[in-house]
Amino acid sequence: MSVNPDLYDSIVCFGDSLVQQAEEKGFVAKLRTAYERKLDIIGRGFSGYTTRQAKVLFPLVFTAASQRRPPKLVIIWFGTNDSIEAGNRQHIPLEETRSNLAWILSQLHASPVLLLTPGTVLGGVNEGHKNPATKQPYIDVIKSLASPAARDLHGHPDVSFVDMQQAFINSPVPRDELLDADGLHIQPKGYVVVYEAVMGAIKDRWPHLDPSKLPYLFPHWTELDLAKDEAGQRAQLKPRRTRM
Repeated sequence: MSVNPDLYDSIVCFGDSLVQQAEEKGFVAKLRTAYERKLDIIGRGFSGYTTRQAKVLFPLVFTAASQRRPPKLVIIWFGTNDSIEAGNRQHIPLEETRSNLAWILSQLHASPVLLLTPGTVLGGVNEGHKNPATKQPYIDVIKSLASPAARDLHGHPDVSFVDMQQAFINSPVPRDELLDADGLHIQPKGYVVVYEAVMGAIKDRWPHLDPSKLPYLFPHWTELDLAKDEAGQRAQLKPRRTRM
């Protein structure tokens, strides 16, 4: 017997190391706490991957079965590795990044999508990521994919974005407390910035997904008649799904 994967509706976070490393104490973990007993938060982070790998992985991460019951939201955070300076192994040409992400969006019409742009960088050991100027065209491309004009490219009706570079710049926390020593990956304080930016976007664009407005899937124990027999327990323990 296995755990029923369809018990809860879901939010899927699909990305590179910035998602993978967010599982324990980052924004993915914080989303799990916020949506506890309301929605499943599924992290699919792949350190070092680019949009080239993401496109190939997509049909493995999002199966036909998942599309029959699509996620309530998909958060995509690829592009940081794509935007490493040319000459590095992970570099992906800008137009290919646009094409790869547009294809992924074209496959996700049943779910709203929140795109996260590459974040800020700080001089560190990752030489190919030191220059913020190399990031900006990729940031602009990802933001453009959320514009109405981009619908001709990918056909998705409900795409938004968070400019993570701007979110980090706007933070009052010193940059070296937001990022690791490598100048690219994110410290716990940085992931607070990510979580707040993501949750702000959710509440603004999809207020019905505000966790404070969602009920538990099953009632809190104080709402139950604990003395009822098995048939009575079965009657009161029915999923309370909300329309979204």
